[in-house]
Amino acid sequence: MGVPAFYRWLSEKYPKIIQDVLEERVQLVNGQGSIRVPFDATRPNPSGLEVDNLYIDMNGIIHPCSHPEHGPQPKNEQEMYDNVCQYVDRLVRAVRPRKLLHLAIDGVAPRAKMNQQRSRRFRAAQEARERAGTEVEVRKALEDQGMAIPPPSEKPWDSNVITPGTKFMIDLSEYIRFYIRKRIATDKAWKQIKIIFSDASIPGEGEHKIMAHIRQQRGQPGYNPNLVHVLHGLDADLIMLALATHEAHFYILREEVLFGRHSMEATERRREESGFALQQKLFDEAVGAEAMELPENSNKPLQRLSVPILREYLANEFASVMNPPFAGEKSFERLVDDIVFLCFFVGNDFLPHLPSLDIRDGALDYLFNVYRRLLPGLGGYLTDHGGKVNLDRVDVILAEVGAIEDYVFEMKHKNEENEKSRRNYMKQQKMTGNKLPAGGIENAPQPVFQKSGRAGRIMAEKEVAAVARVGMASSYGDIKPQRGHSAKEELRQKLKSKPTSAEDNAKAANALKQQLLSDGSKEEVADEKMKEVVTPSKRKATEISADDVECLATVDAVEPSCELNGDAVIDSDEAELVDVDDDDEDVTNVESEDDEAAMDEAKKNIKEKIKAIESAKLDDYAKNVKDNVRLHEPGWKDRYYTDKCKADDVKNHGGREHLFRSYVVGLCWVMKYYYQGCPSWKWYFPFHYAPFASDLRNIERFTKYCENFELSEPFTPVEQLLAVLPEDSSHAVPKEARWLMSDEESPIIDFYPKDVPCDPNGKAMPWLWVVLLPFIDEERLLSALHPTMKNWTSKELLCNSRGLDDGYVFLHKDHPLSKATQHILGADEYTKNKFLLADVGKVSCFFGYFRKPLSHEIYSLDDDSSVPLPASSSKITRSTDVFSGPIEPNEAVCFAFTEPDIKGHMSEILRGAVLPPSILTDEDRRIRRPRLNRGGDTIANLGGSNKSHKSGYGSMNINSYERELAMKSGRGGQMNQAGTRTWGSMEPTPKRYNSGSYSIAPQVPTMQRWQPPPPPPPSNFPPPPPHPSQQWPQQQPHQFGQGYQQQQQYNVNAGVFNQQAMTAMTGNVLNHSQQQQWGSNNMTYPNQSISFPQQQQSYIRQQNYGRNQPNAHQSGFAFNQQGQRFQQQQAQTNFAFNRQGMQQQQQRQQQQQQQQAQTGGRANLTNLRAQLMSTLQKQRKND
Repeated sequence: MGVPAFYRWLSEKYPKIIQDVLEERVQLVNGQGSIRVPFDATRPNPSGLEVDNLYIDMNGIIHPCSHPEHGPQPKNEQEMYDNVCQYVDRLVRAVRPRKLLHLAIDGVAPRAKMNQQRSRRFRAAQEARERAGTEVEVRKALEDQGMAIPPPSEKPWDSNVITPGTKFMIDLSEYIRFYIRKRIATDKAWKQIKIIFSDASIPGEGEHKIMAHIRQQRGQPGYNPNLVHVLHGLDADLIMLALATHEAHFYILREEVLFGRHSMEATERRREESGFALQQKLFDEAVGAEAMELPENSNKPLQRLSVPILREYLANEFASVMNPPFAGEKSFERLVDDIVFLCFFVGNDFLPHLPSLDIRDGALDYLFNVYRRLLPGLGGYLTDHGGKVNLDRVDVILAEVGAIEDYVFEMKHKNEENEKSRRNYMKQQKMTGNKLPAGGIENAPQPVFQKSGRAGRIMAEKEVAAVARVGMASSYGDIKPQRGHSAKEELRQKLKSKPTSAEDNAKAANALKQQLLSDGSKEEVADEKMKEVVTPSKRKATEISADDVECLATVDAVEPSCELNGDAVIDSDEAELVDVDDDDEDVTNVESEDDEAAMDEAKKNIKEKIKAIESAKLDDYAKNVKDNVRLHEPGWKDRYYTDKCKADDVKNHGGREHLFRSYVVGLCWVMKYYYQGCPSWKWYFPFHYAPFASDLRNIERFTKYCENFELSEPFTPVEQLLAVLPEDSSHAVPKEARWLMSDEESPIIDFYPKDVPCDPNGKAMPWLWVVLLPFIDEERLLSALHPTMKNWTSKELLCNSRGLDDGYVFLHKDHPLSKATQHILGADEYTKNKFLLADVGKVSCFFGYFRKPLSHEIYSLDDDSSVPLPASSSKITRSTDVFSGPIEPNEAVCFAFTEPDIKGHMSEILRGAVLPPSILTDEDRRIRRPRLNRGGDTIANLGGSNKSHKSGYGSMNINSYERELAMKSGRGGQMNQAGTRTWGSMEPTPKRYNSGSYSIAPQVPTMQRWQPPPPPPPSNFPPPPPHPSQQWPQQQPHQFGQGYQQQQQYNVNAGVFNQQAMTAMTGNVLNHSQQQQWGSNNMTYPNQSISFPQQQQSYIRQQNYGRNQPNAHQSGFAFNQQGQRFQQQQAQTNFAFNRQGMQQQQQRQQQQQQQQAQTGGRANLTNLRAQLMSTLQKQRKND
């Protein structure tokens, strides 16, 4: 799940969850050459964590291995397959699983995920077309200028083929199956473990197939609750999925991620303090410099996210509600489920996030604050076992979010304006050579720049490169004349460690100036083409250095060949271009090198011009973007729902009520998907925009739509291809079906627009725009596709086949589980009958069903048996130990595997689990609230104070400082509104204090959050009289007249009391301190002995009066037929809630609602107490 900024927020809020992973390096025989020493992964793990099960979400490595951002690109798809296998080797070496390796590739996704996949692929295809068009224009312009133009670049590889149903995915699965067999036959660590492989033919996302395996295994008797799990993947939702398993030992593995300079410094500091840096350095030095140049040893460092430590952090942060005051189950595991659910509001792959909630603005911290405050009064948790959502409780959380939407949108606008000013300031500084005086732009930040030192290091590097080239000694004599990453890294460390003075840097800058100015004389030796092709970066460097070399911008203008930690490093290859010897042979070599360099410079020139054009487009977007909604201004909700894109989207897909219902159903779908597996393959959110939190009121009315999902059947792989791929990727679908994506006569041509419609939605950057693609109509798609299938080839039909099981299990022939199940392979014919791993499974702690696999995965175990190479493996031109030859003999057995059934996933730590020891210190337990929006305002500190519930303040939980700012900006009068809303403005029904919902009342008055609490009565006013119902059991039926007089007198006294209370509240008679005293726990009235619980009981009796009175035969006050007729005759003095009174109250309610819609700022008195107060006041005036 792509949740922007979630991993960064988590790592900064809970820093100790990030752990560095030590890696032993691959060695070369005798420290040189190309022959590797076999790696022994059976040795203890140097990181100190012994792992039982390793799970790999394969799509997280298929993409970077197929089209890496840096480094050489694979020459063909076969080399991509080899890259994937080599990277699995790297992960196995680093983790060293002892029991299970689970490899899962994404299969067909649910419809809810397909919409996101479709938008992403269509948008990427359009950007690729625009970039290709820009390149054509640039090449033509350069050609018109007479400049050297390199040959057109080849069409880039289409990464959209990494989708189930393509030939690429079928071949990848074949290569991985061969790779597994090869490792089982040649690596002793693989001979001791089980390997599960779930390919793209099996429906489901890779990470969810892995989680389904864990849930179903832990639900079996005999499961070991102390297994150590490690899951490798790049998606942020893996963290929530790991929490949802409730396993005691779970870790997330991923490549190192750094978020700017501060993150880099914190990482270096952590490594130094933990000793990781020294230990890893020793491992690197042990294999030698040449071995460190191997691809296996040149990967990004790995990081491990510790879920047990994250659970410890959460237990500390939510300690105040660990034992909430309500009846029923109380468990930290249930609280963890609620936390997972709250995270869905800030982003997931299936629903657009609520407009007012963004992690960068502190949304998660705000939700946590609100949850801690409200949980004691909710009567239970937000979720139940198995991912069931209690909508009546979630409604209260959404009401809190809706109350601050006005404030959030204004705050976000202010932050965006500040960020825009900052960017403009930095841009102008860069254009003027860092000479713009501070304060030249309003609200400009004070930047910090490195004033000196880079020029000196660049000159030193050029000197070292020249010396290394001719084999001479230099002042850096211990630097070896080698190329590559290690040489640059060693050089950088040497240069970084050598102190330089300001005088040295000034001399170095002057020398650099002279060298840049003298480059032209050396170029005369080269070919004439070399003179013509001069990159803008070099030309710019020469011009600027001639004017002012002392300015650092001169050095910045020199284009470095690589960038390390912000320091420019000139590659030695570039230095060789200007080093020309007098020897004729050397001159010839230089000339040939110059020709090649000229083409490289020309390619680089084209790339720079394309980049400049794209940058200008972005600037143009930022200048011309129109924000028609203006969420920061009053009336934003009206404008939002009348904006053309939003209005059309809502109207065309069912209206506002359907929008609200679909979003709530989507929340329940996502929760069940995380805890039970896919609840429905066909469901999806049929809108492009999310509603506002203030629209989602009384959402429990949608409960019936959330209880029963239709499971249905997933798409087949080729059906998904046509649902998510654009016309540009039609080559990936069967040939007979391609016309459906491009022909004007196609019945589904409207599914494949060439120009992707987008709504900027007030955002300047295109990647933030809302892609308005039409949703796929399943019936139309299938009816158009199926007639073409009769002409498909056998390979295309194979691509469309769906897996019959949950994957393949590979075992070494001597593995205990293999020996116990060999008889399954002895069947003469293929059968679908499955063998249950009962007693055998308990011994190996592995449960499920085995059956005989398809024929292509059955190989003999004889000594003369062999497994042939994949057919196209000969295209791998580089050295590889995996696909160098067939497997002789075969030592692996394969079974088709099906997961066991379970009754349901329970949110609990299994009995017998031993939790890791606590590691947090007192300093670690201090709650952090990261600020990810460059120092802008945040809502992270809101939502946690009960004192914000004051008269005239609504329930907007912001502190006094923020409120004063709002008052000064003229927004104070709109605090109780959400965009002067008219849509979805129903107030939630009372949900926090339902009689009997829990046994212990909250310690604070649990009035409805949208109302201010009533002020205390004046000190000279007596408490209300005891309710006559206290006397009912002792009275007889013939005492009806006397009982009626008591009832009438009680109503009169209660009317006086409520009138004065109402006057005190609306007239603001009490001062601030009295109001605070009124809101304190167990407060007594001034000069009176009655306590708040007694007053609350009295209020409840008043609220229920006239509704559930005793039977007429038991009490003189029963409302029998005679009493009702008498009350109707005495309506001018009787204030009981009879039918006539209820009709009058309904009329008054309608009048109040109309007045509220006009004035907007008046308090909403909708509960029973407020109705009674208003009735009594008006009756007294009439009397």
